[in-house]
Amino acid sequence: MSKIILKEIQKFKNIILTQHINPDGDAIGSSLGLKFFIEHNFPDKIVKITGDRIPQYLNFLGGFDNIENIELSESLLIISDTANESRIDFTDWKKCKKIIKIDHHISNEPFGDINLVEPEYIANCEIVFKILENSKLELNKKILEPLMLGLITDSGRFLYPKTNEKTFHMAQKCLQYNVDIFKIYNDLYVSNLNIFKFKQWLFNNVILEEQHGFGYVVIREKDVIKQNVSIDDAKSLINILSNINEIKIWFFVVEDKKSNFWKISIRSRHVNLINLVEQFNGGGHKLAAGCSISNLEELPNFIKVLKTYLN
Repeated sequence: MSKIILKEIQKFKNIILTQHINPDGDAIGSSLGLKFFIEHNFPDKIVKITGDRIPQYLNFLGGFDNIENIELSESLLIISDTANESRIDFTDWKKCKKIIKIDHHISNEPFGDINLVEPEYIANCEIVFKILENSKLELNKKILEPLMLGLITDSGRFLYPKTNEKTFHMAQKCLQYNVDIFKIYNDLYVSNLNIFKFKQWLFNNVILEEQHGFGYVVIREKDVIKQNVSIDDAKSLINILSNINEIKIWFFVVEDKKSNFWKISIRSRHVNLINLVEQFNGGGHKLAAGCSISNLEELPNFIKVLKTYLN
């Protein structure tokens, strides 16, 4: 499959890259790594990354490109880290001539012309790295740095269960090219005082269901405004409850006025979450998933279903 994807890249003059909505480090890292690889090895090609917006906590990666002057009907589109059509961060994606999907989510639906889906990989950036490594073309620090960022974030800093020898093979290769892990960690995890204060607010507002082993926080837009942080900042702190022994499952219920939904981001130490979130039109990974509810009146039902699911 790597050879097939590389051949498609070689065919097209215009190449557009995108990822899932509300992208994380793995999604943007995949697109950036591909962009830098293509630009370096095929300098005659026009390569653009498109999307709605980059979350505030990842602003250091830069913004998206302007694709107004790109003829979509003559372009190759590569969609990274996106399980289903509704999650694609590009409204006009179907207008592109050829569409390639590269993904690692368990819950998945085929779309486009070529689908490379490998759920055994902990990060989408791992799959992208495999494609680039198999190409035998040139790699460099600029190409590998965003891929390493995606590997770090989606592996939970190499702590999640799917971390294996493939994960560390990629990390080793990145280090051989002098990828600066200290810089990546500093960009990702050193925060300002407002974030520290918001963490305190989160702990003060955790609702515990000790009998069932889960905890959650409801985050309204007014809460983040009052604490002087962004919604993106709030969402990025989901794993703040991950190291509490009594909490096996934890989730945030976040008000999203743009979509007029409440977004549930849920994490688990051991319990498979896929079948749970699919009952609420969600998806994701076994231990990290998400779904939505229309309003807070639906939250008790979600909690009821969660309790039944755990039993």
